[in-house]
Amino acid sequence: VSKGSDDSLVTSLAGRLAQVEQLNRRLSAKVAEQAQEIAGLQEKLESAHRLSDEAADAAESHPASREMILQAENEELKAKLADMRDFLAEYGLQWVPGSRKEEGGASDGKSQA
Repeated sequence: VSKGSDDSLVTSLAGRLAQVEQLNRRLSAKVAEQAQEIAGLQEKLESAHRLSDEAADAAESHPASREMILQAENEELKAKLADMRDFLAEYGLQWVPGSRKEEGGASDGKSQA
């Protein structure tokens, strides 16, 4: 093996090593950035869990608040049901409720005339 060939090989390997080192630095920076992002997301998740737990505790300690929330939701659902009945009536249809089980989501979504 000639000296020129050795120099060429060393130069080639040095260039390749420089590329790999540069890639390694970029990937290391990306991993560090993603680690920071993950840490931030974990902190947000823990905060959300704490808030959720606090809200659940507050609801348990204030049953009247929970009852008011449920009543408001009930009124909203009644209004939506009335809107759906009105919509069907516009087309000469009438909603005929099935059994409780069907109303829970087992129906096929078709209106009965």
